[in-house]
Amino acid sequence: YLIDTIAKKDKHYGDPKIKQLINIIDKHIENSDKVIVFSKYTSTTAFITKILDEKKICNYGRFEGKHKQVSIDGNVEEVGREEFSEKFKKGMFPLIICSDAASEGLNLQTANVLVNVDVPWNPAKLLQRFGRIDRFGQKSNTLTFYNLFYPNTIEDKMYSRLHQRNDDFRELLGDTPEIT
Repeated sequence: YLIDTIAKKDKHYGDPKIKQLINIIDKHIENSDKVIVFSKYTSTTAFITKILDEKKICNYGRFEGKHKQVSIDGNVEEVGREEFSEKFKKGMFPLIICSDAASEGLNLQTANVLVNVDVPWNPAKLLQRFGRIDRFGQKSNTLTFYNLFYPNTIEDKMYSRLHQRNDDFRELLGDTPEIT
C-alpha cells in the first residue's frame, strides 16, 4: 500500500533520468541560475512540463515545433518566438524546456546551465545545443552542461560512440571544445 501511494504521488520518480533532471533543475533554480533543458522528443518535453506544473517548481517556457508557451504562476500563454526570447531575457521565467526547434536561431545566452535529456548521436547537433548559451553576450563566468543517459544501454553505447567521434575529430583537426 505504501509503495502504491508513493508511486501515485511521484510517478516520474520511477524514471531515474527524470528524477535526476528534477534534482538538477531544483538545484540550479535555487542558485538563481537560468536553465535550458533539451529533448528531441516532444512527448518528453510534455511530460517534463506536466511534472513542473504538478510540483510548481518555477515559471518556465516551453519551446518546440507547435508550442511556444510561457507558464507564469500557473498561467500558460502561447507567445511568438520574439516574445518568448524577450520574456526569458527579462527574467520572467528561469527555465526553458525545448526540443531541437530551439537549437537554431534563438539567442538564449542569458542562460548558464544546459541539460540534454537525450544526447544526439551527432556531435554537430550537440554543439548547436551548447551554442544556445555558449555565445557572444554570455555574462556568466561559468557554464554548466549535463548530458543524461542510462548506463549499460544502447543509449550508453551511443554516448560512448559520440565521445569517440569527438576524440577522432580532435585528433584529426587539433584542439576542439570538449562536448561530451
